[in-house]
Formats: sequence, structure tokens, C-alpha cells
Amino acid sequence: EDNTFDGVSYGASGYQPPTVKGKVVNSFIKVTPPAGGAILSYKIPDGMNYFTAVGTKLPGTSTSFKYTISIDEKVVFESKELWSYEGDVAPFIVELPNGSKTITLAIDEMGSNNNDHSVWANPMFRAKKPTPEFVLSLK
Repeated sequence: EDNTFDGVSYGASGYQPPTVKGKVVNSFIKVTPPAGGAILSYKIPDGMNYFTAVGTKLPGTSTSFKYTISIDEKVVFESKELWSYEGDVAPFIVELPNGSKTITLAIDEMGSNNNDHSVWANPMFRAKKPTPEFVLSLK
């Protein structure tokens, strides 16, 4: 069974909810990075083999940041800047090595945090590997 994150919001408020391909995102982590970036860490539940999310932003905000995912303090994924992905959405599927304990989600503000409101949409720990299309469907 997959494990969802509760909708958690960090940073600025008063914006429209995030969307992915026209669909409103109900479960997300929003991070407004301070200068130097933002880092969040979570315990990986037993039996989970993948972490998935869709990188996006709040409507009307900047796309000049990138996402980094680390497992037990080792970087395993680093995105391009969000603006370089079609529609400003980037599906992430990261395999969790056996015995992994902690996942760290980081936002690099690329030198300026001006109007950066990053979103990890529908973040989930999963037992089975989904396709990128399935991750983008927010299921």
C-alpha cells in the first residue's frame, strides 16, 4: 500500500492552489526557500521502494529553482531548473535502496529566492514503481 504525505504548506500564503496539467493538487508540500535554499527530511516507511512527486510551483510565481532528493544524506536526484520542463511540471520517480532510513527534499533557489514558491505535488512513498504518466495524473 502507498503512503501519502498530508498536505503541508511551508512559507507564504494567500496564493491560488497549485495545479498539474489543469488539475488542482490536493496533497502537496509548498516551500518558499530562504536565501541559500530549503531542506526538509522525512523517515521512509518500511516496505516502500519508491518516492514520487511532481515538481511545480504556485500560479504566478517564479520557476528559477531546482529540486534535489537525497537518501540517507546521499544525493540521488537533481532536477534541472523548473522553467526547463514542459508546462513547468517535472515528475520525479526515485528508487529507495533497501534499508533506506531518511529522505531529504531540498530546493535550490539558484542564487535568488525572489518569488520562488516551489511545490512537491502529490508526494508519495510507493511499494511499486509507477510510470511518469501515472505520477503526473496525481494518483
